Amino acid sequence: MHEHSIHRKHLRNAHFYTYAEQYSLPIHLTFWIIFFLALVLLDTNDLPFRTNIISNLSMTLFFAGIVYANILYLIPKYLFAQKTLLYILFLLLGIVLITPIYISMRMITFRNFPDLASQYYNNIASIIFL
Repeated sequence: MHEHSIHRKHLRNAHFYTYAEQYSLPIHLTFWIIFFLALVLLDTNDLPFRTNIISNLSMTLFFAGIVYANILYLIPKYLFAQKTLLYILFLLLGIVLITPIYISMRMITFRNFPDLASQYYNNIASIIFL
């Protein structure tokens, strides 16, 4: 698809993009706040409040980072450019590279809770696969 036809398509839907651009930040912030609160409220671990907050905040920031790397970089650069195979490869590579960081964050957060930390340590292969 040529840049000119992409530009024409965006002009045709200009009212939608103007609306989305205007309300994008509040919508995204609301989503991530609700996501975080849901994690905190639905957490079934018997953790102190502070650890629960830190644990779920780090998880929220981790997922937000993945989402925005995908939305702001991978999708426009590869998927919209019809480089689907490269998109999939970079997405999978990113997941494989970022997973050990996520596991390390969780293990550090749960360092005072050996049972929870061991869940991540003993299931590294399963977590990477997921």
